[in-house]
Amino acid sequence: MDAGFNEQIARYVRESLLSWLASDGTTSEYTFRIGMVLTPEAKANREEFMREYDGGNCSCHLSPPCFSCTHPGNPRNQEEDDDCWMPVLKGGA
Repeated sequence: MDAGFNEQIARYVRESLLSWLASDGTTSEYTFRIGMVLTPEAKANREEFMREYDGGNCSCHLSPPCFSCTHPGNPRNQEEDDDCWMPVLKGGA
């Protein structure tokens, strides 16, 4: 393979990974919520979810829907809720 091609792939993977890490969430959140951040209330819900459920702990296989999946701070729920997001204001309001 061409060394330049390998460098392009490595750069793409590195940039994608860094972008995902910077998004503080899931891949789809980064893809669809560019230029958006969680509202203060949604961020507090997410922190509560992470504290209570350690980022998951789904038990739907026992009795769906479980509290983890229905928690308002669950990142999957927040991705689908436009009220959880606000635009990033740059350079002052």
